Amino acid sequence: MTTPRPRIPVRAALLAICTDHSTPPASRTRAWLRGTLSAWHLSYHEPDLSLIATELVTNALTHGSSPVTVSLHCDRTRLRLAVTDAGDGQPRVLDGDDEATCGRGMHIVNALCEQWGCTRHGTTKTVWCTRRQLPAASAPASHSQDAVAA
Repeated sequence: MTTPRPRIPVRAALLAICTDHSTPPASRTRAWLRGTLSAWHLSYHEPDLSLIATELVTNALTHGSSPVTVSLHCDRTRLRLAVTDAGDGQPRVLDGDDEATCGRGMHIVNALCEQWGCTRHGTTKTVWCTRRQLPAASAPASHSQDAVAA
């Protein structure tokens, strides 16, 4: 007799970023992400997803225009993080200059994600990335209970 795998429900969450708020947008995004992943018992994804979200939100605010929204979607096999803005720039992994103080963000996203891309919707664009959803047995030991509880 085999033990049934826990069912991981499909979940989605959305954050609208207002730039006139006193808390910096990247900080708010990380706090929202931390709370969402904790509520979903997926905290072991928080360090990498917080870094990815910070890069994507910073790019949206630096190279795009408001409004900016962040969404997180979870299904049985994948987590999908997406940042939407009204800018018309296209993200890309730049050839880095060792002395440059910026331009490495998409290298980080590329390294930490399974896939990433950019989709246009009329006057907006969405930069998205996916990561594999770990089954409970593969989750880091300190968080395996989180995954089982989901």
